[in-house]
Amino acid sequence: MFRCLLLKQILSISYDQLSFHLSDSLTYRTFARLSAQQAPSRAGLQSVIRKIRPQTLQAVHEKLCMHWHQRQLLQHDYIRIDSTVVESHFAPPSDSRLLDDSVRVLSRYLATCHRYTCHKVRFTDQWKKSKRLAFTIFYAKVAEKEVLYPRLLSCVAVILKQVDRTFLWW
Repeated sequence: MFRCLLLKQILSISYDQLSFHLSDSLTYRTFARLSAQQAPSRAGLQSVIRKIRPQTLQAVHEKLCMHWHQRQLLQHDYIRIDSTVVESHFAPPSDSRLLDDSVRVLSRYLATCHRYTCHKVRFTDQWKKSKRLAFTIFYAKVAEKEVLYPRLLSCVAVILKQVDRTFLWW
């Protein structure tokens, strides 16, 4: 079951193609530890592989990593991860959006600081102001951007001062 799943992932193929390869190739059947007479169907493969729970896959992954780590087969200098690419809309980063993201994240951390430190942190939330300015800057002409950027940078400066004050107190 796991070996069939591994073949499907390594080859990046559908269940129909996996069924064909397992029935056609002696090498794949041997790897999957199927007998020469066994030729699983697409529906059979799909139903069996679907029954593998994510927790089971996570446990197998952790066991393998522990095994590789104990035998020193895993180097910690470089780790390469292969993942499935999913098509999505990607907006190129702009200075105004990056500054707005930093204000948003820092404001969120300051707002939840009470939960972790048991001390209320008083701060002026700059996120709505920075969001509006970043949106305006993104769609503004060059001359307007020169006027708006200092206002956005002042929002960033305010939130950074509040973060510094919070961590000096803490």
